[in-house]
Amino acid sequence: MYQIRYPQDYQSITHWLFAPLRLQLFGWIPGLHLRCFHIASLEAELLLYSLVPLMLVAFGFAFSWSRHRSLLPALPFVLRFTYLFYPSVASKGFQTLGSCDCFKQIDGGRLCFLPADYSVECPGDHAQPRLLAFGWLAVALFGIGVPLLYAGLLFSCRTAIRREVKTPLSTALVFLHGALHPWALYWPLVEAARALLLTGLLALVTPGHLFQLLCGLLVAIAFLVLQIWIAPYRTASNNFLAMLVNLSLVLDFVSSIGVQVNSEYGGDIEPWPLSVALWASALAVFPLTLLSLLSALQQRVSPAQLRAYLLDEEVDDGAVDAPLPLVARFGEFSINATDVHRALHAPLLTESEVATLRSISLRAADTDVSSAKYTADVADLSLSEPSTAARGIAHLLRVPSLELYARMSRGVTAIEEEFATHGTDEDKRCLEYVLREPAADHEGLHEPGRAGKGLAYFVDHPTSKQAGLEEVHVVALRLYTSQAFASLNAPLRRGEPHPFAATVAFVAEGIKLLRAVHANENTTVRLWRGMRNVSGDSLARSGGTEPAMLSCTSHLTTAAHFATSREPLLLLVTAKTFLQRGASLDFLSCLPHEREVCYPPSTYLKPTGRTQHVELAGEVRCTVLEVTPHVGS
Repeated sequence: MYQIRYPQDYQSITHWLFAPLRLQLFGWIPGLHLRCFHIASLEAELLLYSLVPLMLVAFGFAFSWSRHRSLLPALPFVLRFTYLFYPSVASKGFQTLGSCDCFKQIDGGRLCFLPADYSVECPGDHAQPRLLAFGWLAVALFGIGVPLLYAGLLFSCRTAIRREVKTPLSTALVFLHGALHPWALYWPLVEAARALLLTGLLALVTPGHLFQLLCGLLVAIAFLVLQIWIAPYRTASNNFLAMLVNLSLVLDFVSSIGVQVNSEYGGDIEPWPLSVALWASALAVFPLTLLSLLSALQQRVSPAQLRAYLLDEEVDDGAVDAPLPLVARFGEFSINATDVHRALHAPLLTESEVATLRSISLRAADTDVSSAKYTADVADLSLSEPSTAARGIAHLLRVPSLELYARMSRGVTAIEEEFATHGTDEDKRCLEYVLREPAADHEGLHEPGRAGKGLAYFVDHPTSKQAGLEEVHVVALRLYTSQAFASLNAPLRRGEPHPFAATVAFVAEGIKLLRAVHANENTTVRLWRGMRNVSGDSLARSGGTEPAMLSCTSHLTTAAHFATSREPLLLLVTAKTFLQRGASLDFLSCLPHEREVCYPPSTYLKPTGRTQHVELAGEVRCTVLEVTPHVGS
């Protein structure tokens, strides 16, 4: 469509190599063309290219409906197929809408031909109305229709995509949005705009002239800058490759302008240097990618980091973080493996957090934290059985499912029966306080600002209503925030039949319901949990499943105080989505000052590979290990 007079050797190779992308489906087979199938006119070609893809799409939908009684299973195939062909079909349609090339005859008349196919004679400046109709059909179906289809599908499930909730439709559309950040779900429309501008609309702008190439160059540069600025892909490797593709496109336009200038203005440059320049710009992606990898190797980037760079790891599933964008977000053209290496090893703690940690270790070295909720020994984590997280609450409680559901059907009565039968005196006092006494300072319980508030206050709290909590959930959660938490957690860690099975099941159910309160929040949350007398090496390698309720806190001070020991370990629990955030229990906690964030039993903690060691007083070293939580079934 740009009518560039390339060197003969370069033109012959590219004509053969890229023939299928120009919809010359048999162009790579010498001597075989559509005319061999009696498709001799441009009208017939346009009709073929417009209708055959539609027929294949219809066949895919029909097959899906006959097998599954649903059209969704066919969507992945339809999206991939249309994404591959719509730019070429739309470009073919746009080329028929362009101006014809006209030549003066000896008798003073004009003879005009369509640049897209010089065998087509034009009656004037444009093609015949019938051919124009076929061109508009191709543009309407593929140049406009396909992007509108993508936009409609993405818009219809935008909420699920942004919240990263898997629905049948969002799963079927993963080809469009799977590699993108949730906030960049409409990026395929930007890619479609680029393809249609460069391969379609520019066919109508002075074909064969330098101005057309200059417009193409400006469009390519604009999309290159936009891609660098936004960085829409989840992984740095995808953003980097997208940048290289756009850069290669810019270099190709620059080289093409050079070829056109040399051809139009009688340049004396030999053909072979031009061919070398063209091939270099077209294939620039490959050596640049190789050089970046070699540079990373030279800087001793770890195998895990290289693996995350080369593979499309799922960042939100807690995989090792891929290298940060190799090109700065604000247009800084720099590929610096040293900066990437430093970014990957950036400290987990700020200077103020390190100072806080050191001050706590100095004044709390002899604190007894044997019953602290925010700390645990490494033995408490089931390091060898991460599959525990997928087996369900009944398996974890060692109670048959039907028996558990029968207990739960009795609601608060089931909790009272369990505490009456198995509870300690302290457990029973906590239950009496939660059910029947107004909130107040009561034997270690401290609820400032809630004096005189009874159970109904917490049941009717706006957060409870928003999450859909029932009275039984509120009772179970308040019990867990009291001193009764030890009786609820201990049997889970010992792996024995749980005497408070219904209570724990209601706690787990309430925690999962409370996550809905933060469904519209996309910020990353940093939580803390302390572990005593453990180096953290095994946890850093394999991760671990917490069989009991996992209590974290947003206050480093609280977790660090409880982790004080000869060899303290701090877990930095990084939650990137609302499904990973756990439940904030401040609004109903018996100890709201602890800022407790709780996860249900069987939460798997997956290490990200990032650690930090902080030297404390008395030759004590605290290890900080970053993990991401994954809630079990």
